[in-house]
Order: sequence, then C-alpha cells, then structure tokens
Amino acid sequence: MDGGQDYLRRVGAIDACVDMSWSLPDDVYRDCAEAAENAAKTGRNKFGIANAVMRVLRDRDHIIAEGEQRVLAKNSNLDEVMIVEADGSYTRYKKVNEDV
Repeated sequence: MDGGQDYLRRVGAIDACVDMSWSLPDDVYRDCAEAAENAAKTGRNKFGIANAVMRVLRDRDHIIAEGEQRVLAKNSNLDEVMIVEADGSYTRYKKVNEDV
C-alpha cells in the first residue's frame, strides 16, 4: 500500500522472522481510497472515515467482523455454499427446492 517492500532490509536467519505484509487487489484499494475521500468530503470525523474504509473491506470479504459468519466457498453448479460460522466451525449448505 505504501509502495512495496523493496526498501526493507532483513537481517539474520530467514526463518527467524515473520512476514506481516499484506496486499489488496487494485480495485479494492481504489474503493477504500474513494470511501475515505468521500467520508472526509462529507464531514465525517476520523472514526467515520475509518468505518467507511472498513465497510468496503468487509463488503469485499477482506475483513470479517467478530461474531459474523462468512462464505468460504460457493459451488453454483450444485447450489452449495461452505460457511465459516461465527464460532469457527464449518457448515455446508445446499439449496433445497420444494415443489408446492
């Protein structure tokens, strides 16, 4: 987000470090920047700006609020979805069509 990690210098054994970098797809990054800009333009304070960015990340499945379930995988051919539940367990759901 800040231009990459070309400037980083690592010293010591490679297995003695933890890489904590992360990246976003360009479109998500642009959406976050736009959300921050729009929030600032409409007079939101720093918390409103942060919330606007977090909403974009949540809506694009890059952050999950504590206590919420999230979709892990979808199979549209079989009408199935795998969900990670709020408690960390996994559940598979299959669409059922009942003729009335």
